[in-house]
Amino acid sequence: MHYTTTLTTLRSRLTFWYIISTITIFALLAILFSLLLWVTLHNQIDHHIHIVTGQAQQVVADFQAKERQKLLSNLVGFEGMSIVIISQAGKVLLESHSPDVAALNTSELLQIYEASQKYTYHPIHFTSNSMRFGIVEVTDGGVPALLAVGYSVTILRQTFYQMMSIVLGVMVITLLPFTFVGHRLLKKYLYPLEAIAKTVQQVTQPKQLSMRITGLAVTEELKTIVTSFNTMLSQLEKIFHTEHEFFSQAAHTLKTPLAVLRAKVEGLTKESRKNKQAMLQMIDAAGETIQDLLLISRIETGSENLVKRINLSTTARKLVELAEELAQEKQAIVTNTIQNSIFFTTDESLLKRALGNVVHNALEYVDKHGSVHVALQQEKGRIIFMVTNTGVSVSDKELPHLFDRFYRGTNSQQNKHGSGLGLAITKAVVEKYGGQIKFRSLKAATQVTVIFKEST
Repeated sequence: MHYTTTLTTLRSRLTFWYIISTITIFALLAILFSLLLWVTLHNQIDHHIHIVTGQAQQVVADFQAKERQKLLSNLVGFEGMSIVIISQAGKVLLESHSPDVAALNTSELLQIYEASQKYTYHPIHFTSNSMRFGIVEVTDGGVPALLAVGYSVTILRQTFYQMMSIVLGVMVITLLPFTFVGHRLLKKYLYPLEAIAKTVQQVTQPKQLSMRITGLAVTEELKTIVTSFNTMLSQLEKIFHTEHEFFSQAAHTLKTPLAVLRAKVEGLTKESRKNKQAMLQMIDAAGETIQDLLLISRIETGSENLVKRINLSTTARKLVELAEELAQEKQAIVTNTIQNSIFFTTDESLLKRALGNVVHNALEYVDKHGSVHVALQQEKGRIIFMVTNTGVSVSDKELPHLFDRFYRGTNSQQNKHGSGLGLAITKAVVEKYGGQIKFRSLKAATQVTVIFKEST
């Protein structure tokens, strides 16, 4: 249904169903009341007709000529009334009605006569066209006749509609405060859940794990949720803090022996220059890995925060220039479509490192004489950085692990350089600034897309 696409919050859905249920209850009450009102009015009219019929019967029995006519006219002085006396032969002996009621037509007179023949009990009540009749047998001058007293159904309906209008008006007036009070109560009792949801949304970085939900007047069920959530945040904070300390201590512990080892290798005289260079490269690679681990740890814990507004278009063009130089080794072609004057608030060195990793990866795995395309554009409130390179595509099995630390896919076996942390660093930086990174494996090509929301 359509409402499921628009009512996305718990409060809006509960408010919607509260209003629907309240309206439904009021509608059912209105229908029930209308039925009772109609039956009551109907019975009241029959009772009124019964009384007037009895009085008219008494007048016919006790009075003659003009006095009878006058008294019967008085009985139908009320709005919507009619009296008629019909002989057994169907001839109208006397007729009187209020000014707002027309004289009975032949069809109505015939129905009065047929009803007297059909039913044996008296008085007889039935409806004909727009009149409700009561019929009794009388004697007019010793001759049997039928006395019919009618009441306009139109009057009955008008009375019913007027009363229902009043009732519906009262219901509508009552429904508004009911809806307002219900909405306020829902807002009050859903506030703790909304506070929890808001806190969850704010916890996007490890440094925000110190946040806690406090000061909420909640039920026992919500109190359990709040306690569990705060406990979870405490445990996560402790885990991240322990991990950060581990990386920092391990890195500083390893730096010294690596520096000593490098100095000793450089001091070797018997080793060939080639062997020394290979050992130094391995030591430098280990040092770079340590530095990368420290960088990821600082990014995730929020230590890096030197943000400013930069021209992202200029940064992307510098990356393209660097890529063109590196692409010469594989005789690859580097093309670009970079939109001018795209600005973004970020740590420039971090973002340059993150986007540079994506471009560098594309150059590492592009096939010989292949192509790399770098694109940067701004559309619909988003900044999109996209790098596409030709070459062997990545399997579906490997896609979910590309941003894992130290993961090296099948294609990476041809590339022995790097620590396996490049894309992990990129992902950490992108997510730090509220972005997302996507990896697509195309036919004989690979595409990496980084998306940020526009910053003010």
